[in-house]
Amino acid sequence: MRRTLTATPGPAASAARPTRSEAAPVPTAREAVTGGAYGHGMTLTDSQLEFLQSTGSAAMITVGPDGAAKAVRVGVGVVDGKLWSSGTHDRVRTARLRRDPRCTLFVFDAGFRWLTLETTVTILDGPDVPQLSLRFFRQLQGRPDGPLSWFSGELSEEEFVATMAEERRLLYEFEVHRAYGLLAPPG
Repeated sequence: MRRTLTATPGPAASAARPTRSEAAPVPTAREAVTGGAYGHGMTLTDSQLEFLQSTGSAAMITVGPDGAAKAVRVGVGVVDGKLWSSGTHDRVRTARLRRDPRCTLFVFDAGFRWLTLETTVTILDGPDVPQLSLRFFRQLQGRPDGPLSWFSGELSEEEFVATMAEERRLLYEFEVHRAYGLLAPPG
């Protein structure tokens, strides 16, 4: 069976994609699996999607002004059929993605399994992002309720949402165009 990570439609030919200040409606479970709500996502296999859902570590590779690849370690997660990572307005990678939305994710586990995703990014930066960030970090931390970890501390839900707003958090939403990797153990 194949599943689809969905993406919000954006101008594909544009040199720089606009940010989306209001979240799109949450797709139904069927739409999240089939891409019916938006229809622009790439179809991933069940094993690729399961790997993404179980592995929160990735290298996010953006394109610098000189064309050189720039890599940073990030957390990634699937929320409502969408692949997200968190950032802030003042991060260098945010400026790079506003200039050129192309990005490669190298997702890996503690062993030898890995998955490369060639993507374009839509930056979510509206007033709903603190609440969306709460959902993202609950999924990433595996905590459906209660306090969340944040920089060596525990924050209540209200404190966490306030912190997301204070830090000017945003979300990177990845539209996957190509996926390849090694998901079975070697040997």
